[in-house]
Amino acid sequence: MQIFVKKVGNSAVSYEFKETDTIERVKAVIEGREGVPIDQQTLSFLGKKLENGRTLGELKIQPGSTINLSLRLRGGN
Repeated sequence: MQIFVKKVGNSAVSYEFKETDTIERVKAVIEGREGVPIDQQTLSFLGKKLENGRTLGELKIQPGSTINLSLRLRGGN
């Protein structure tokens, strides 16, 4: 199914997933395509943070849905 991922300040990008794919799998695909490390990604849908072990189907994410991608900034000196 086609899902859109929207990073803050950017337009939505189309991805293909199965409803049985986990959020961790979604993050891995985003890392491969966008270069954003998994540990820096926070995904949300309809205002709720998405947990790694859950599947798209469990979370009621339908074809054509848009998931929001936020980046966690690393602390520094």
